[in-house]
Amino acid sequence: MKENVKKILLSVLFLCILTSSLYYVNWLLRPKYYSSNSPWPSTETYNGFYNMKKNTVDVLFLGSSVAVNNFCPQKIYNDYGIRSYNLGSEQQSIILSYFWLEEALRFQKPKVVVLEGRFLYNWHPESPLNTTEGLTRKCIDPMHLSLVKMEAIDTICKIDKKQTILSYYLTNFRFHTRWKGLNESDFVKKNQSIQKGWLFGKDGFYKNYKPITTVNFSKVKPIEKEKVMEEYFVKIRDLCKKNEIKLITVITPQRGYDDSKYVFHKELCRKHGVDRVDLNEEIYYRQICKNPTVENVLNHGNFRGNMKISAFIGKLLHDKYKVKSFKDIQFENTKFALNNIEKNYKVSDTKDIDNYLRLIKDDRYTIIVSAKDDAANNMKNSSKLLLKEIGFKQNWDRKTMFRKSYIGVKTNGEIYEYSGGPLNKAGRFRNKNDGYRIKSSGYKDLGGAKSSILVKGREYSKNSRGLNFVIYDNELQMVIDSVCFDTCGNSQAKR
Repeated sequence: MKENVKKILLSVLFLCILTSSLYYVNWLLRPKYYSSNSPWPSTETYNGFYNMKKNTVDVLFLGSSVAVNNFCPQKIYNDYGIRSYNLGSEQQSIILSYFWLEEALRFQKPKVVVLEGRFLYNWHPESPLNTTEGLTRKCIDPMHLSLVKMEAIDTICKIDKKQTILSYYLTNFRFHTRWKGLNESDFVKKNQSIQKGWLFGKDGFYKNYKPITTVNFSKVKPIEKEKVMEEYFVKIRDLCKKNEIKLITVITPQRGYDDSKYVFHKELCRKHGVDRVDLNEEIYYRQICKNPTVENVLNHGNFRGNMKISAFIGKLLHDKYKVKSFKDIQFENTKFALNNIEKNYKVSDTKDIDNYLRLIKDDRYTIIVSAKDDAANNMKNSSKLLLKEIGFKQNWDRKTMFRKSYIGVKTNGEIYEYSGGPLNKAGRFRNKNDGYRIKSSGYKDLGGAKSSILVKGREYSKNSRGLNFVIYDNELQMVIDSVCFDTCGNSQAKR
């Protein structure tokens, strides 16, 4: 009898060890997307959602990357005290939005759901899911195991016959080759959620945009109905009704938007009784974009454009849909994050060297400088003083530094400076987790003038005459700017 009990216990122990090991390997090999290694950190987004206190989110955002860019929960909270969370992801199809809504309702009781409706249209005719397999996994893999996830996986594989159920549960089969390229982000369980699932897009401006003022119905071409997309759109509507949630669909400003798409969205929402806001209409577009060269709102837009759209949505939720304001420590404690991102944007947008030097005087930043050609020839005295205020003590007297090489690094309160002949230095920063290699050569150096700044193996230097800067945000773990100021010429121009 004792021998049988011992065998049973050993068998149970073996199964526990096997299950734990398999779970860990699955987690380890699955791709992870944080702000430190991806412009679309979906792992960080969904981890952050699960960290939210139960029933503290009153508005949920769903949709594709334009939803991620344009709906900033922290901005909306700062302006109106409205607690929201953005569950959008790259090319998130309506099917994936539906299952994330189901998952969210296990933990939260939102009053309003805002669905960005871009993927109501057929963006991927080659895929029955209207998105790619990789981005489907990027959206679904971080979801915690539950009946909702099981239903989602089953549905995905029924709609897209090329995908297999087993590969979602045993992700080590799907991603078994990743073991060769594992890095820091794969081993550290991060729960960073300071951006509340929101990112800002790259700066850009499209001159050929024309907001909709009137619709020319004679030129409207019928859009082939995506039955599956409409089916899950209705499922989202019904799930919202069942839970007494107000559903709003929003179309954010976009290039290539035409009358056919406008009419399709309008009729679809009318048919199914869903509120809609189309920000391509002139009445809305003129409110959110008064200066398109500064506040670009098209597609992913820029930081200022994203903030204008978020402010508009916040006002809409507050004024029309009467979403109540609350003071919530989860949002109070993350106000600094939006301020930091705004400052990062100002750094990348600043064209005057003195203003630039004032902005980068911040302990959050690792500052890397490399001189090319002659950086001292015409450097302003004010710039020399500001460099010293940052911590760089190099004497930039024209005679002393005439056509000489220079390297400067400030990180974690430490300063490294070198000057003279051709320079080639390597080092590590951020607690020795990340590496850099810098080269600098002056006008007369053998091989010609050169500037090179490698961060994590990637070249960031502009390699232009003057002082080349690379600014790394230690908190976001990413390069936020790369620029050169021509301190040799009269204009001190930024390149």
